[in-house]
Amino acid sequence: AMITATQTPRQAVALLLAFAIDTHANVRTRQVELINEQLGARAAEAVTRWLPQVDELEAIQRLPAFLRLFPAIHQFSKLEKQRLAACLGSLLRDERRFSLHAYALAKLAEVQLQDELDPAKRSRRMTLEDTRDSLCVVFSVLARHGHDDEAAARRAYEAGMHHLLPRDRPSFGVPDDWQQRLDMALDKLDELQPAAKEQLVEALVKTIAHDLKLTVAEAELLRTVCAALHCPLPPLLADDSAISA
Repeated sequence: AMITATQTPRQAVALLLAFAIDTHANVRTRQVELINEQLGARAAEAVTRWLPQVDELEAIQRLPAFLRLFPAIHQFSKLEKQRLAACLGSLLRDERRFSLHAYALAKLAEVQLQDELDPAKRSRRMTLEDTRDSLCVVFSVLARHGHDDEAAARRAYEAGMHHLLPRDRPSFGVPDDWQQRLDMALDKLDELQPAAKEQLVEALVKTIAHDLKLTVAEAELLRTVCAALHCPLPPLLADDSAISA
């Protein structure tokens, strides 16, 4: 059924939103209501029908299945894409905490749609020093979601941030409203100079590689950061077999 959905724009949108909403029941209920308000009852019902099948997927299967939806979604009109992008934006900026997995997929979809709708080039003048607080948010979230305890996360954070800011850098810390802060941080980091972006991706790989494992959460977030910053994926993501389930 999912393979069929990848070829049908309406079903592809419903499945995309089923991937992008939260895994926690109370948050999920509210987000389905939001989809109902913005895209209508039929869209909300279609999303709800897909949820059991999405929940049955192994974590490592979700991103590949999700990425197969975009060719069908690209067939939509500009107005339909704008409505979908607005809905994804509302899910992303939900006031309550939700999973990194849901955030990564929603952000990936939003970036792809926004780039199609508004391909205008951004300023690329920021330096790493200009974006210290944004770097802190991205590296803290990545380190915390990729490691089992705070001490290990702190060491991984330092391994990456030292590569960018060797003398003085903000302390490790994941904000309570991490999804909104991460969203703002990625927007700001997209204004970095190209060479600085390359350094940033190298540093993110150092944080991930600190424990010699690449988890699904780390792979999803790294792919999301690269998409938001409009820079190539590192070789680390070229081989799916390197990801720990």
